[in-house]
Amino acid sequence: IGSSDRVVDDAWLPLATEVLHMVTLVNRPSIACYSPLTCGFLGPRSSSAVECSNTSAVQWSLRHNVAGTVQLFTQMDGQWMLLNASLQGNVYLTHSSGGPEDSNEGSMESEFVACLASDKHVLLRSIIPASRPGFLCSSLQGGVKLETSGTA
Repeated sequence: IGSSDRVVDDAWLPLATEVLHMVTLVNRPSIACYSPLTCGFLGPRSSSAVECSNTSAVQWSLRHNVAGTVQLFTQMDGQWMLLNASLQGNVYLTHSSGGPEDSNEGSMESEFVACLASDKHVLLRSIIPASRPGFLCSSLQGGVKLETSGTA
């Protein structure tokens, strides 16, 4: 997850402050996403909103789909929530009937491709069909959106 005004093209290499770091949680099939830009972790702000200004790590459990995509789940109040993105640029949580261990594949709004930029940096790209690839981006204030304009 990154944030800058630079155009994303084939020659683009993200700076360390432009991507979230994926931190593997010890002995768990999950990750935490840290933003050096906001000095916070990706996590729920409410029952449906996400942000990157949290100061504590949030566990995101991964479901690896047959198509090579991943879905990110977190638990809130004992219920599984699924990370989604829309063509309008919104990034939000929805209730899921099952967790990451269930075999139900979700909709395109909930599937992402993890594009590794290095051994510890990753860009999360939505598979929603758009004119340009849509990457998850964070603002300095901690808001999270799907960026499809060509800058991330």
